Amino acid sequence: MKTVLTIFAACMLLSGIAFAQDSPIDKGSFQLGGGISFFNYGGDYYENSDGDALTMFEFDPAFHYFFIDGLAVGARLSFANATQGDYKVSEFGFGPEARYYFSVGQRTETKGSIFPYLGAGFTYESLTSNNGFPGAEDDKFTATEIAFFGGATYMLSSAVGLFGQLEYDMHSFKQKEPVESDSVDGTVFGFFTGFTFFLP
Repeated sequence: MKTVLTIFAACMLLSGIAFAQDSPIDKGSFQLGGGISFFNYGGDYYENSDGDALTMFEFDPAFHYFFIDGLAVGARLSFANATQGDYKVSEFGFGPEARYYFSVGQRTETKGSIFPYLGAGFTYESLTSNNGFPGAEDDKFTATEIAFFGGATYMLSSAVGLFGQLEYDMHSFKQKEPVESDSVDGTVFGFFTGFTFFLP
């Protein structure tokens, strides 16, 4: 499961925002989430025969709007890039996502509240890779992902929440160029945690 690293500058910026609504999951609120990750794999175990390290970068922002109390609908984007010498892989994806938050033990203050949630999403992805050999053509793939997830958000302030989430994903990959192939399916089950931000 990919590691999620939050942009802490945004956390500091949003933590002081006060809500006009009674709850951050009220109708009319906005939610920002996602993460950013960077890895550099070096040493004899990860380097190729030319001594090139493997570098990976991923950014997956998400944006949701609460159309009614508890129900947030929005979109998720994903950008990923991996390089090792002349070998390169890039990925772009987007798709809709919806989640429903439950109010449990409503408090007079948002800080300290816990909001369990369930959700689902669909992502369409385009991937391109090249092995870096002289004259090599790009390999192009399309992929789809259907995700089902659930978790809970603990509010650290009126605008910032810490969440933990279980997720089950169903993937389908298909090569389009230079030769079209049959699709290949797979599943992923995992847990991840991070921060989410609410705006009035």
